Amino acid sequence: MAQDSLYTHWPTVQKSTFDPAQRDRIFQVLQEIGSRPVVKPKDAKANAHTGNTPGWEALKETNVFIGQRDFPEATRAVNKALGLARSSQDRKLEMQALGRIGYISREVFLGKSLKAVPYHEEALLIARELQDTSMEVRQLLALADNYGQAGRYDRMLEYAEPAAMLLQTKDLPAELMQLTVQFGLFLLDNDHPKAAEKLLRQAMQIAHALGNTGMVQHLYWQLFYIYLNLKDADKAQVTLDSVRAIGKPLSAESLYESYYQIEKVKGNREEALHYLEQAYRFIGESYSQRNADQLASWETRLRTREKELQLENQRVLLEKQRQTRRWLYGLIGLVSLLLLVAVYAWYQQRQAKRALSQQNQLIEQQSAELKELDQLKSRFFANVSHELRTPLTLILGPLQQALEQGSIDERSARLLKTARRNAQHLLTFVNEILDLSKLRSAKTELQEQPTVLLDFLKEMLEPFQAMAESGQIDLQLDYQPAASWTLALDRIKLLKILNNLLSNALKFTPPGGQITLIVEQGEKELCLQVRDTGSGIHPNDLPHVFDLYYQSKQPGARTEGGTGIGLALSRELTSLMDGKLWVESTPGKGSIFFLRLPAREVDPGSAFPLESALGASMLEQVRVTPEAQVQSAELPQLLIVEDNTELQDFLRAILSENYSLKVVGNGQEALDYLSQADQPPDLVLTDLMMPVMDGFQLVENLRQHEIWRRLPVILLTARADRSDRIQAFRIGIDDYLIKPFAVEELQVRIENALRNQSARREWAELADPPEPKLEVSEEESWLQQLEDCVVENLDNFQLNVDRLAELMDLSRTALYRRIREATGLSANQYIQEVRLQQARNILESGQVKNLRELAAAVGMRTSDYLSRLYRERFGKSPAEELQ
Repeated sequence: MAQDSLYTHWPTVQKSTFDPAQRDRIFQVLQEIGSRPVVKPKDAKANAHTGNTPGWEALKETNVFIGQRDFPEATRAVNKALGLARSSQDRKLEMQALGRIGYISREVFLGKSLKAVPYHEEALLIARELQDTSMEVRQLLALADNYGQAGRYDRMLEYAEPAAMLLQTKDLPAELMQLTVQFGLFLLDNDHPKAAEKLLRQAMQIAHALGNTGMVQHLYWQLFYIYLNLKDADKAQVTLDSVRAIGKPLSAESLYESYYQIEKVKGNREEALHYLEQAYRFIGESYSQRNADQLASWETRLRTREKELQLENQRVLLEKQRQTRRWLYGLIGLVSLLLLVAVYAWYQQRQAKRALSQQNQLIEQQSAELKELDQLKSRFFANVSHELRTPLTLILGPLQQALEQGSIDERSARLLKTARRNAQHLLTFVNEILDLSKLRSAKTELQEQPTVLLDFLKEMLEPFQAMAESGQIDLQLDYQPAASWTLALDRIKLLKILNNLLSNALKFTPPGGQITLIVEQGEKELCLQVRDTGSGIHPNDLPHVFDLYYQSKQPGARTEGGTGIGLALSRELTSLMDGKLWVESTPGKGSIFFLRLPAREVDPGSAFPLESALGASMLEQVRVTPEAQVQSAELPQLLIVEDNTELQDFLRAILSENYSLKVVGNGQEALDYLSQADQPPDLVLTDLMMPVMDGFQLVENLRQHEIWRRLPVILLTARADRSDRIQAFRIGIDDYLIKPFAVEELQVRIENALRNQSARREWAELADPPEPKLEVSEEESWLQQLEDCVVENLDNFQLNVDRLAELMDLSRTALYRRIREATGLSANQYIQEVRLQQARNILESGQVKNLRELAAAVGMRTSDYLSRLYRERFGKSPAEELQ
């Protein structure tokens, strides 16, 4: 704190309250430190930088300007030092520059010392980062001083206390002296002059030891004012004599003002008035002398500036002449250069046109090759699907049948379950390839359903628990949201993502390790983590783990398993769901996969049941019910057309109990058999892709024959594309079933087709003598017209036989008879069949998100009624198709 004078006035501040206990603690610490002998530092410039970089040179320049009290130049220099420090990442220089800026701010903004606080706080952080205790103490003292000048004593003590604690452990006499003086003046401002005197005496001992006469003189001044405050004129006189004897000599006005204060304390009114008059007289003389000196200085500066301007004008004139010559020479050179550039540009343009023509030809050729490659890729995926789904059917189907018999021993059952699980993994892999293909071609859409998240995750984790136990791995679920938290989720896509993440974790976690699925509720966000204590991922592999087909190239990396498809599919599915998937990993310690998805909360009461959403496959849900068995002694005859001998054996195994079977290897063999048979079969069950003659060709031949054209045909194939299904229905099949299939579903569809065929025959026998038959092509055309009419009015709940007859321009009886003859169904049954077939097409194309939308689209009033009819017709619930 600087001494007051008659012509210096500090702005009034609003003093804050503070904690007396904190004040007393600091006082005791300073007393304890003050009792120790003063150790003079060996190097007074311990924190100085010995380099000669431009940044440190700018900082030295700053200190020179501060000593001259030239703060504008000091600010320029210190800002330059700070910029160079940050560009060169010299943290020590940055710390020193910030401290200097804080000091300049306090000096410039008189009475607004808090403007310096941000700079000292930033410098304090760097000092702690560099573990520079000396600089840390200096910045704490600067902050305490700033807050003290602003009257914020509470904040002052917050910084003074840690500074005192550091000074207990470090010998920093200059900083100790500064803190002792600051705190002593704080005590003086808060009416504790005795305690302030004691601390200032301690500070004076340190100043003497350091040889700092300026500080000794300053401290005597402060003691002088303490004694004036205590009304002790004698001690005040003694300290004033000490001030005069030490340091700079006092000005006459300061000396007379001090005598005035002493005589005023003594009560000598006349003497005090005399010294006050002397002080004011010297103040006036000082102002006159100062004004005269300033006028002389201004006159000198003015004359110097006039000479400088004359020299500057001459220099500018010469520079303009030189600049004119340079512009002329430059213009000549520019014109010459432009001529050269024009010639060169003309030549390059000719060359570019020739190269562009060649490049366009190359692009067209590459485009044609890419189109051909894309077609080859599409055919490849279709063929892979067909070739893999058929053997998977033969693996999963018999395994399921064997496991359900219940007559095998425990060891055999375990082996069969292992085989079934691995076959299911292979089927999952095939599905991943096809799913990824659909995602890349933008054919996949979200199918969200209200889902209780906790129930979903528990059921999803159930199969992984057994795998974890067999591998001696601890698999845990850390679920933090509410148990009833219900979200709109695409269950199947989320299931595929979590299956991939958990499968990878199990694969790379050794026995005794741990895997944790952590679930948190963010702000409109579902946050999941899959943590494992496995081998981790090498840093070189980490950026590529979500790349398609990527394999680790690190020496010793695991080579078994992993195709580079699962995580790529997971990333694509996450993007489709507007989420984010990433990984963090430490080799040897494990990995953490983070999954963030938008969380759209819904009413828990609207949650859909989890049945079929988490099933491993249709074949694992096989159930042969008593209703599916034919009790008649004369079994219906089925013609099975299938080129795979193992699948032939499997179909015999599941169908021979209820049907009389004839099995052939392709379409041509089927036609040969029909030509020689005494009686046609009741139903044809055929594959699509076969040698010699495929399923499409077989059905076309059947529909062109007078007798065979009414045979019901069911296609059993691995071709799952919608275009294949549409083509099959156009040529007149009765049903279409995709491999791998559920036995119950196959049996239900065979029963429905036979029931329709039986009804058709009964109608033909009971009906009146038939009218002249239409040609095959005419009948097919009429049936197509009928179907188109029903489909166009499908969303009309009021569509019935009367309305349909009106639309077809027929009487009710004529319409009924013609539908019976052509299909074996009644008119109402026919409308219902078209509704169900259309519902199936809508489900397969993914046009609806829930059963209510599906029921409305096909003209049914309730989703429950639609579900019951759909299961009776196709052998499974539409909810399964919706997944």
